[in-house]
Amino acid sequence: MTIAVVRGKKPGRVGSFNRSPRYRLRPFATTARESALKSDDPRLAESQKRLTERVNSLNAMILEVVKNHVVVEQFMSEFLDAYGKQSDDIMFYAKMKACKDEKPDIIEEQVWTLLCKCNRLRNSLAHKMDAAEIKTNTDAVRDAFVKCLSERQAAGVREMKDEIMAASALQHCGSYIVVATENKKDADRSAGK
Repeated sequence: MTIAVVRGKKPGRVGSFNRSPRYRLRPFATTARESALKSDDPRLAESQKRLTERVNSLNAMILEVVKNHVVVEQFMSEFLDAYGKQSDDIMFYAKMKACKDEKPDIIEEQVWTLLCKCNRLRNSLAHKMDAAEIKTNTDAVRDAFVKCLSERQAAGVREMKDEIMAASALQHCGSYIVVATENKKDADRSAGK
């Protein structure tokens, strides 16, 4: 058995062992070295495997969501430019609101709802990385995405891996924004602008 000296609240001299009440002896069952996990313990290999799987899954989710989020934000900037609106130095949510305020007739409310939920998922990945919050936001994106689709399409979305589903949801929203931008440009050309 090992005995450890634990210093109390009152300061003493450094390096001295004083038997005053401010010091007490506390026994340990084993030393740290005796209880350390050995490098060949099978529990280490299993926990490393779980860690690697979680990191790979998170990497895939971050990569898919963030890169698609950036592209959709670029599409929204192009949309706002087509309407003569300033889009520099505006955050994603404000751009989305500005686009929605233009009321493009081809973009239904459920697409804006989906885009808002995708933005929340992106924010939880980029700022918090809390597993429970990411799961909640991923499920919210999936539910909103399904509401935008036909039953046949929705069945496929329900079976997709999370990162593929989230990327597809952002691409779905982005494609509406691209078409709305092209419609505005076509209308301006037809009007001689």
